[in-house]
Order: sequence, then structure tokens, then C-alpha cells
Amino acid sequence: MIFTPYDYPDNLNIESFYEIYDQVKKAHQNGDSQLIFAKAPVFSDFPKDEGISFIIEEIITLENFTTQEISNVLSKYIPFIGKHKIEIIKEFDNKCSSAYDGQLPNPKIERLEVQLYFGYDRFHIINTDTLSRKQNGLYIEPIDYSFALDSNVASNFMKYDEMHDEQYKALYELLCSDKYNIDILPYIIEVIMNGIKKYGINYKLNKSNKNEDQQRFFDNIKVFHKYNFFKEKLDKRFINNLIKAYNPLIKYIAYMYYSAYILVITMMEAKFKFKDSQKKIKHYVFTELRKLNIPIENRYKAILYLFVQNPGHLFFKKIINIANTKKYFENLDNTARDIALSNLDKYIYLNQDKKLKGIFPLLASDDADFIQMLKDTKPDFILKNNALVMYIYKSIWKDIDKNYYNLFISNNSKVYHFEEQNLQALIQTSKDKEESFRNLIMANSHS
Repeated sequence: MIFTPYDYPDNLNIESFYEIYDQVKKAHQNGDSQLIFAKAPVFSDFPKDEGISFIIEEIITLENFTTQEISNVLSKYIPFIGKHKIEIIKEFDNKCSSAYDGQLPNPKIERLEVQLYFGYDRFHIINTDTLSRKQNGLYIEPIDYSFALDSNVASNFMKYDEMHDEQYKALYELLCSDKYNIDILPYIIEVIMNGIKKYGINYKLNKSNKNEDQQRFFDNIKVFHKYNFFKEKLDKRFINNLIKAYNPLIKYIAYMYYSAYILVITMMEAKFKFKDSQKKIKHYVFTELRKLNIPIENRYKAILYLFVQNPGHLFFKKIINIANTKKYFENLDNTARDIALSNLDKYIYLNQDKKLKGIFPLLASDDADFIQMLKDTKPDFILKNNALVMYIYKSIWKDIDKNYYNLFISNNSKVYHFEEQNLQALIQTSKDKEESFRNLIMANSHS
């Protein structure tokens, strides 16, 4: 049994002492006769979750928050981070011999904004390879990138292909250039989110479906294929593989979408109730989402904090004021889809198998406000390993620990958790939240 400074409270009293004693006694009764007091995760067999938590805490408390200082922290734990394939991605500050420097293209043309999902224009990667500089100082996993098209950019590309509209010519020529890789995952996800919203959770991609949405989607896929965006030689085979790959993910995508929708409605509800009280808005949103068993992703926390600190941010302009109720709820829906897309990096791109590791997508969009939101919610650093991607925001981490800690603990431990509800229940929750917010709006409009 291993004890670290995080296994007991800062103010150790007689009650907490006996609580720890009971844990040791039970462990001993269960056959664990070895008790290890560890000050730091300096060896490879240290428990992974505790070790990661320890490293995050040590990085967050750095006074001089630079890549070099973070590298100094990680260099103490190379056996541990090597075993769990941990790496840190951080915004570039100064040249660092213990980190890889990454910079991706940012073409400047009309009707196109591109941005790494995590908001950095230039970044560092720190892992065991960069810390030890294997193979004559080269980073042995080369960085690759792609332009990840959202539905608007995909649509604009089609407008030039179909009508040769000159305003989209530069975009068309950029995407058809041999030097760029093209990815349409955000477009596919948006199509699926729209299908779920319109047709329910039994929605499936089906090339034989006669509805206009599906026909247009598969026609567009054929156009993308015509311009050699994909490796498969036959468009029929590519479409069949696409259907086979994404239909099993539809419920997962629905979970992403409805969780984001509930977050947006809860934020607006809190703003409606508490006006400019930042602390009350945050407390209400955290409390409601915990009560509803909705996971509060770190990116979602950052979006909430951006909203309470700057409700006039252009990303929120469509939903901050209510004029036409029907249009307002359509805007809530569109904003929720953008928020769901903002998490693709965490759940899809950065959490890939080995053959796709090292690919960094640049979200390609004509929505400058969405791109600005990504920049304004960039994390202080990202910690990732094979099964975990964590966006870390120092100020948010500290604020939650200081003011909202009791909302996130379970059994007096620092384990953030939620009990996942099934998709049908989640959809019903979103309908209930929408109805209660609509009633709140109507009641106040008549008062």
C-alpha cells in the first residue's frame, strides 16, 4: 500500500488519522503487508492515477511556468512517464532543448480561419524522447497535420465546384493543393448531429436513404473523393467504409451533442437568474450538471469561465439576448454543436492509436467567432497518455479547488466522477431543461 501527500488532508487531525489507520488495517487484513510512504512518483510501478495527479499538481504550482521548468519537473519522473507514455503539450514560449517545437501552417485567405483545437499557434511537446533526445537529438515521431473541414467550409468548397463562384476560388485552390492533407471529420460529425436532432437516436448514415440531407451528404462525399482527398481509389468503397466506421459511433456522438446542449441551456438559465454574479452562475451550472450526471469536461469549464468573465464575447453573441424565441433556440442548438466539436481534439484526434499518432488537425472554418473561442479557451497545458487526454487550466483548477471543491468530491476523495445515464434519459433531460428554460423566459416576459 502506497501513501503520498495526497492520501491525507493538509490539516491532519485525530479523525483523519484514524481514517488512514483504518485503511492501513484493512489493507493488511487483505494481505497487503508492505506500506510505502512516497514523497513523489519517482519509480515506474507507482499507481498511475496518483502519479499523474502528483505531476499535474507539481506543474500547476510552478512559479515560473515555462517549458523549461515543466521539463525539469518531468525529467525527475522519466521511468514513470515512459511506462505510461505520458507527454505534455504546451504553448511555445522560449527555445527549450528538452522539448520539440511544433508550428503548423496558417494560410491567409478569405472565408477561411484555421486553428489548432487547443488554441496554440505554436507549441512544445515534452515526453521521454525529447527529454533524453534519442537518435542524435531528433524527435522520433514526426508531426503531421491536416485541415479538418467543418460543414460551412465543406459547403463553400461545393459552391465553387458546382457554380464556380469566384469568392470561393482561393479556398478551392487551397484545399486541392497537393501539399495539404484534408480531413472531413468535423463535417461528418455535424451531419450526424443534425440527423440525430431531426430524426432521433435511431438515425443512421444510409446511402440508400431518400431524404434530402443524406442524399446531399453522399453527393458531397463523392465530390471530395473526385479531388483525391482520400486514399481509397473507389468512391463506393470509401462511402461503404465511412458508413461502417461512423454508424457504431452515432450514440457516442449523440452523447457529446446533448451534453453540450444541456451545458449551453444551463449557462443561459444561470445568466437569466443571476445576471452578472459570476460566482452564483458558476455554482449554479456546476450544481445542475452534477445533479443531472452530466460530465463537466475541462474545456466546458473553460467555456463557462469565458462566458461569466466575458458574456459579450463574439462566440456568445447569438445567445446572449433573446428576441425571436424560435430563432433563439436554433442558435442555442448551433452553439451546442460548436461546443461539441471543440472537444473532438480531446476525444478523437489526440486519443488515437499508434498509426495515427502525431497528426495535428487544424480546424478549418469560416466562423471567426468559433475560432476565437478556441484561442480564448486554450489550456495552460495538455497531459496525455494512451488512454487519457486532460486539458489543464491553472486558474480554473485553483478556483474550483478553493470555491467549488465540495461539488466535485466523492467519499471525501479528490475523485471527479459522474454516473453515466443512458442516451434516452439524456435526451429526455435535454428536453426537460429546454422546456423549463422556455417557461422561465415566457414567465419573465409577461412580468
